[in-house]
Amino acid sequence: MSPARRRLIIGLMSGTSRDAVDAAAVSITGSGLDVQARLIHHQSIRYPRTLRRNLSLLDTLTTADICQMNVDVGEVFARAAIKCAQKANIPLKHFEAIASHGQTIWHIPPKGRGNGSTMQIGEPAVIALRTGLPVVSCFRAADMAEGGHGAPLVPYADYILFKKMAPIAVHNLGGISNVTLITPELEGVRAFDTGPGNCLMDLVMQKYFKKPYDRAGATARRGKPDKALLRHLLAHPYFKKKPPKSTGLETFGTSMLKSVLPSGSKVKGEDLLATLAQFTAHSIASAYRSFILPDSTIGEVIFSGGGTKNTFLMRLLGEHLLPLKISMSDAYGIPAQAKEALAFAVLGAARLDGRKTSLPAVTGASKSLKLGSITMP
Repeated sequence: MSPARRRLIIGLMSGTSRDAVDAAAVSITGSGLDVQARLIHHQSIRYPRTLRRNLSLLDTLTTADICQMNVDVGEVFARAAIKCAQKANIPLKHFEAIASHGQTIWHIPPKGRGNGSTMQIGEPAVIALRTGLPVVSCFRAADMAEGGHGAPLVPYADYILFKKMAPIAVHNLGGISNVTLITPELEGVRAFDTGPGNCLMDLVMQKYFKKPYDRAGATARRGKPDKALLRHLLAHPYFKKKPPKSTGLETFGTSMLKSVLPSGSKVKGEDLLATLAQFTAHSIASAYRSFILPDSTIGEVIFSGGGTKNTFLMRLLGEHLLPLKISMSDAYGIPAQAKEALAFAVLGAARLDGRKTSLPAVTGASKSLKLGSITMP
């Protein structure tokens, strides 16, 4: 028997925190659902300050601003790929392709019989020309064109990475929080966005403390939750919607904070952070009780994503999700910050192989599709 072909792919991802690009150099062997993916190196590149600021002010930017940002983000993505290959000590030309999720700037889930829409920037032609490699991008559009949410997209990759441990839940805790229920067969996999992750807490840290995020949840830990505000937040209709469902900063972002914090509000920043940490933990636990646990026998949840650095939030999740065991993807050889970029490398390889990776039971699309467009250098 001949040895399995080894392929090298770089996965690129920037999430709803809109602060950095994660790059993962990945070795992929095997084919079909028997693919084995191994992380070689992970690199995180922060956006330049001006670009970071502009990405946080999308509501006030012009079409011309966004047009320019599409190229600027593409340049940062290209630099992230190049640096990742250098740090992995692998010549860039030895990689088969780059898989770029891009930077989501707006997401509109489908309503009724109408299709939704989504926009990711980070011009793939720029990435392809700077690196000399084919770029797989625009992963969400085809699923949404078939009536799906275009999210979550990584459950196919989650299945590849964790299928031997099924049944188990894999949870990404970024700006937005989403869960994948891994089952023995791909057809049984379920996933959806549970609601906010760190997004609201990050906004409060920026507004009250002029810091990008609450390091280890230290500020929230000092605060006292506002029970009335917590009840109000948890009454949001999103939490009662049945999957398939997806969400983003359009719902759980600046507009939500403005609606619950009237002008001149004197609530302390520490207390607001404590309330929002409880809000995130409660909403995630409620999603498990309503949509995961009734039909599953999982005993463990594997967490990944930048939000796992908030140890206060992770402690709350451990309490709210009892008796489930809480683990980190690091314990299974996948650094928490690298998992999403690794997942898109898997999706990119599947697209090059012509495999269908959208899961209609997850996104609500009318059929399974090949996801991603290919841009040649």
